[in-house]
Amino acid sequence: MGGLLVTILLYFLSIPYLYFTLLTAPATIVMAILALVATRTQEKASGLRVGLALGIFVSGMSMLLAVGMWVFQDMYIELGECQDRAITITAQNECQAAYDAAYEEQLQKYGLTTP
Repeated sequence: MGGLLVTILLYFLSIPYLYFTLLTAPATIVMAILALVATRTQEKASGLRVGLALGIFVSGMSMLLAVGMWVFQDMYIELGECQDRAITITAQNECQAAYDAAYEEQLQKYGLTTP
């Protein structure tokens, strides 16, 4: 119930859900690890432990995705605005080319390259 209220609050304040994920994913991982430690002596909790392990994995992946979206957020916003203004296919291709160039530049900033 509390998560739903926070989500509605974020929507009305126009705060991207991305920032909420950056807060909730680490908290979920910590709580799941604590639950795993608490159930380590319970033999009948194997299904729960598998679910908790999957929850840790999914939360970790969502946290990585949120960090990636946060790093590339300005480029995504710029691409969306450019695509909204683009009327022709040529203009859309130019938007995509500008995005690709900015993406490559951002990757090089962190010492990464695309294959």
